[in-house]
Amino acid sequence: MDCLLLEPISLVGIDRAAQVSETWPQAYVNDKYDQIPQTVTVTSKKGSLVLECDELWFFVGNKNQKYWIWLALDWHTREIVGVYLGDRSQDAAQDLLSLLPAVYQQCAVCYINFWQAH
Repeated sequence: MDCLLLEPISLVGIDRAAQVSETWPQAYVNDKYDQIPQTVTVTSKKGSLVLECDELWFFVGNKNQKYWIWLALDWHTREIVGVYLGDRSQDAAQDLLSLLPAVYQQCAVCYINFWQAH
């Protein structure tokens, strides 16, 4: 199942290929997600902390149902240190900020694209 999830196949396609029920792959993915730690451990390092923040959008069903994925990357290591799924509002930007590890909230220089919410 893990190999099938890495391929660009829909869950319905996986249902057919693996000959399992329509609900089983979604339950499997949900269980996998629950096992992933939802916190980031930041190791101390010398030098400045620099964040690169940006967002991208996708839609579900039609283009009127837009969702935004906000990302915060450590500029030096390219590690994702914060992710938020929501809209493109100032509240969403604040929610992303609140999810960042404390050291980034307090000490990082943050580069943005000057969208009003940023």
